[in-house]
Amino acid sequence: MQKYVPGGVRKDHQQRGGEDYRKNAVLNIREFNQMIIKFILGYNNTVLQSFSMSKDMIDNQIVPTPKNIWDYGATMKLLFTTSIPKEKMMLTLLPKDKASIQRGGICFKKLYYSSETGMRENWFLRVSNAPKSVDIAYDPRNLNKIYIYDKKTMQFETCNMLQKSLKDYKDISLDELVKIRSTECKLKKLKNTENISIQINTHHHIKDIIDNAVKQSKMVAPLSKDKVKNIPLNKKVEKTIIRKEEFFNLNPKIRNNDNTVVNLDEYNSKPSYNDEMSYEEHEKKHKDEMDALLQNIIFSNEDNK
Repeated sequence: MQKYVPGGVRKDHQQRGGEDYRKNAVLNIREFNQMIIKFILGYNNTVLQSFSMSKDMIDNQIVPTPKNIWDYGATMKLLFTTSIPKEKMMLTLLPKDKASIQRGGICFKKLYYSSETGMRENWFLRVSNAPKSVDIAYDPRNLNKIYIYDKKTMQFETCNMLQKSLKDYKDISLDELVKIRSTECKLKKLKNTENISIQINTHHHIKDIIDNAVKQSKMVAPLSKDKVKNIPLNKKVEKTIIRKEEFFNLNPKIRNNDNTVVNLDEYNSKPSYNDEMSYEEHEKKHKDEMDALLQNIIFSNEDNK
């Protein structure tokens, strides 16, 4: 049937220079469905040449078409005639898969769903007897709902998509979701090389900081027992100095309408007062500040006593 349909894809569709069959398509989905139904009806009335007929069928002159064979089986009570609810029958026709149990809900294709059974049995608290995954059925045309089902009893529970997934993926089909995930994966792969470069540069910067700290530490005398004992106090003093230097002092009053944009690169490139000092001068200034602050803390502690 495919070769008669305009726009039907042939074997050469992926070959270089192959025809683009999409340009020849003329059927919409409704017309395509009508065509398939007509094909099925025609097939059901076609004689099955290879079908092995029973003696009783021959005696009753049953022409071996799919429709006649079905009708004969129903008349002779050879068919499985136990009726089942329509919803259960529809459930058996849906594709099946597994969904994982996570703290955020039942996760299927990175979408999250609620479950009354899961809430009642504390699945999402990761209790010891909670299942790691569940069997589900789903309608690929709309993923707003999935259905937890029991293979033996054919009982099922409806699970609705949670708001955190619904806000971006409401009424989405499986085909649409697959395309989105594919695009997401491609975007991430494009950044892989850049990520590796960033990680390497970060590693080098961190190593430089550590090497510089080790170099500076060798210029200082080893810590005595008294200095080790004073580490907590020195840390407190150091934090106090840094807070004074770095805290934000924002003035809510607008003094003028000058909206000049500050170029951070230019600002950062300007040498600070500390950069102009030698290492010894910087250490002396820092030591004087710490000594003064330490003195204030000691006096404050004595006053409290």
